[in-house]
Amino acid sequence: MTRPEFSNFISRIHDLWGAEFDTGQTTVWYQVMGSLNLNRLLLALNELSLVLKFPPKIAEIVDTYEEIKIREANAARKQHVTQQKHLSSELHYCHICRNDGIVMYDKEGYEYMARCSCGRGKDLNRWSRHQITAGMTMKNPKTLEEESIYVVCIDDVLSPEEIGLLQAKNMSRSHDIQSRADIMAVVKGLQFGGVA
Repeated sequence: MTRPEFSNFISRIHDLWGAEFDTGQTTVWYQVMGSLNLNRLLLALNELSLVLKFPPKIAEIVDTYEEIKIREANAARKQHVTQQKHLSSELHYCHICRNDGIVMYDKEGYEYMARCSCGRGKDLNRWSRHQITAGMTMKNPKTLEEESIYVVCIDDVLSPEEIGLLQAKNMSRSHDIQSRADIMAVVKGLQFGGVA
């Protein structure tokens, strides 16, 4: 968040509680909360204004901010579950991931892994919401630091042409497709009087 955006946050505190901030206090608050999402911070202030008579402390704002973040994550999970129910009814054979949900791809001599863009790449039975929701972090129990375990989607890292090439390679290696292509060549040959 930029300094001018943060000044909107400070102004909101002043509007709600009449609190005055000098330059030093504003700088300290910005150092502590400057990397947080402004909209979520404003939502936290709105919620705190309903329960606090006096201006909130930084810890109260951060705790409310975290509660809002958790609620938003739960809402996102419900949305993913709804999408998953829709996707699972439309599952078909995916030639990008070969029904694995995982795609291995090469970039500059290194092999990487990504989730497929099909329903199996978004399957909540296989992936956690932290793995399929970009920007979501979780607390590492060992280091107690916020970390992202997001697994990139193939659409995030490869162009449509590269994905198409990967799909074409997998389809060309598929026995089922090769045998159908051979049968179609024979049928076309018979239809036009030729021998395949």
